[in-house]
Amino acid sequence: MNIKDLNQHISQGEHDKVLEFMYKNCYEGCINWLKKQKTTISKDPNDIFHDAVIVFLAKIKEGLKITDSICGFLAKIVQGKFLNLVRKEKKRSGIIIDNLPIQGAEDINIEKMMEEEALYDKLAGCIKKLPAKTQKIIDLFYFHNKSGKDIAEEMDMKQGAVRQRLLETRKKLKKCLTS
Repeated sequence: MNIKDLNQHISQGEHDKVLEFMYKNCYEGCINWLKKQKTTISKDPNDIFHDAVIVFLAKIKEGLKITDSICGFLAKIVQGKFLNLVRKEKKRSGIIIDNLPIQGAEDINIEKMMEEEALYDKLAGCIKKLPAKTQKIIDLFYFHNKSGKDIAEEMDMKQGAVRQRLLETRKKLKKCLTS
């Protein structure tokens, strides 16, 4: 399944196909990475993976559009979940984790992931503040890959009005995100 197909399944609400893909193609790699870690945690690797899948699906429902590797994105969530769990457990036990040996974690930038997650959340909040008709245009244009012409026909508007609404909305969203 390529990124275009995945986004199509997401836009059509076919989350079962997305889940099937993740469990078939991503599960083993994520579980193996978790099992390689030299840190003992109380949570089962399967539970961490399942928690990551839930976060992934929540992001999809919020409007996240996958533009890169599905398994790579899911792996980053798994790694983030694992690191957060390790931090919590080590903090409870009083162990300092500055030099914690985590295999393959050198390329993980948790702070950046958290910033991006906060940005997605803020964007979702900004979109929710828009009028329903504008939200529909944003949804059709960005998440269903509809053209301005298709949106105009579907919403009984002029194509120029759709383009103008998108332009104004981008400015509003940019302002909302920077405030």
